[in-house]
Amino acid sequence: MPFPGRNEPTEGAFGYKPILLDLKAPLRTAQRRLLKLLDDAVNLFLYGEHRDSHLAGRSLISKALLLTEKDNKEPAIQALRKANGLIDPTREPAFCSVSATTSQTTSPRPANSRRRPPSSPI
Repeated sequence: MPFPGRNEPTEGAFGYKPILLDLKAPLRTAQRRLLKLLDDAVNLFLYGEHRDSHLAGRSLISKALLLTEKDNKEPAIQALRKANGLIDPTREPAFCSVSATTSQTTSPRPANSRRRPPSSPI
C-alpha cells in the first residue's frame, strides 16, 4: 500500500521559485518597454504635431498605475501630480475626481501634524 501523498506530483528539487522567476523576467522586460512607450506617448501628446494634453494626462495615469505595480511609489505620485493638471474634466470627470483624491491623500504634511479625528454627528 503506497504512503499517503506519495503519488502526488512533486514540485521538483528546487521548488517553484525558478518557475516563478522564469515567468517574472519577461514581465519585467515588458513593463520597462511599456514605461518607455508611455513616456513617448506623453511627449507626443504634449509636444508633437497633434497635441492633446488630456491624452498626455491619461498616459501619465497609466504610467502611475504601472509604477505602482512595480512598487515605485514616488515616481507614481509624481506622474499623478503631473497628470492632474492635464486631464480635461469635461472629457473624463472620473479621472479628475480620482486625481483630486490622490493629490489630497499624498500631499506632504508637517511631521508634527496629526490627523483630526472624524467629527461626531452628535
